[in-house]
Amino acid sequence: MFIQPNKQAGIPLYSQITEQLKEMILQKELPSGAKLPSERTMATLIDVHRNTIKRAYNELKADGYLETHERKGYFVSDLEEERVEKGRCYNLRWSDIIKSTYINRRIEEQFSSF
Repeated sequence: MFIQPNKQAGIPLYSQITEQLKEMILQKELPSGAKLPSERTMATLIDVHRNTIKRAYNELKADGYLETHERKGYFVSDLEEERVEKGRCYNLRWSDIIKSTYINRRIEEQFSSF
């Protein structure tokens, strides 16, 4: 699954991002302990404002899907009550997950305008 917010959907972007990340967590595509990109990095990767990402991350945190570690960032919470080893972190290639989809979508938008 990829994060693909649709600016023409009529649904707030933060809500789309929240739901897509939540689904990735529930489907174990984002395992417990996985580190998410910073707000700025994620915003750049999917071409939205940083405040949009901040709101999505805060929603996920409020719902228990994410936790923050001061000066370290956002991490996927352990939803099954199994504690993650201290310091364990998954090195996900967010640029691969997001950029290729974003680029492909932009190309499709370019050609669909003809």
